[in-house]
Amino acid sequence: MACNHALNSGHRIAVLLDTPTPESAQADVRLLVTSRPDHTDHDTTLTGVVTDDGELEPRTPFAQPWPHVELVPTVATPDVFPASIKGRLSEALAGKTNGLLLFGSGSIDEHPAMHLVAASLALTERAGPAARVMPRHRSTPSKDWDVPESIRALPYLPSIESAYARGYRRIIYTPSYTRSGQLLAVSNDALLISGSYGSDLAQVFMASSRYGGSKDEESLLKRIIAVAATVDIPTSDGTASVADLYIANGQDVGTLKRFKEVDEFMAAHRVVRWEDELSSLLEAGSVTDEAVKKAFPRSHGIATFLDEYTKKPGMAA
Repeated sequence: MACNHALNSGHRIAVLLDTPTPESAQADVRLLVTSRPDHTDHDTTLTGVVTDDGELEPRTPFAQPWPHVELVPTVATPDVFPASIKGRLSEALAGKTNGLLLFGSGSIDEHPAMHLVAASLALTERAGPAARVMPRHRSTPSKDWDVPESIRALPYLPSIESAYARGYRRIIYTPSYTRSGQLLAVSNDALLISGSYGSDLAQVFMASSRYGGSKDEESLLKRIIAVAATVDIPTSDGTASVADLYIANGQDVGTLKRFKEVDEFMAAHRVVRWEDELSSLLEAGSVTDEAVKKAFPRSHGIATFLDEYTKKPGMAA
């Protein structure tokens, strides 16, 4: 109201910006204004920049068009994917240029599952140029760069909307700082890729739908290409991985209204199950119960799984 009153009284309005990307501040402001529903006044509203001396410095046009972006081949490879899911993911992503690709890892890290996100760049180049979105304006920005080299090499932009407006069509985002509406608005014309904590599909999907309602959950599920979660378990001679993988193949999800229904649906339509992979490791004696429990620190079902496994005929109690 105060801004409207000032404008109607013939005054100009200066807006102070706190931005991590000052070099593109004008273009980002233009995007903010033009993103409003039914906007009509950005040409007359955005007139210039106020200097340190308090003078208005006219800008015509207010912001230059975004430069054309080119696809830069990635240095990433898909080799970090467990063998049980690498081929299936490659096949599922062939030719895909839009939708949601969600990864999860059982490791509690600053950037969970980022090694899987990086590996996916090698399987998705058909979708176009890639960029990474800032999750937040950190007081310790150095942590933003504790990621694989192929991720560090990407443009680092302030928002999904900004990345999309610039022409990037593979956008890496952080679920815990992203609303479902943003994903739904862009994923019909771009491939959105995320990494989060999650040792199974339910945890990974919940991370991407936490800022939306039940209707958003149903809509997000329709946009998903694949959801994958991996857990690394120490062994006597290295590390073994178990995976959970869901790949959409045209299943009818229109009747799913609640998260529990979505969870049960994805669990029933997995093409790789962590339970099967873990059973194989236990049967081979490759991992111990104690190592498994440490590898699944936030899984409510792992104790039940191990208890049921030991009760199987022929298994030690």
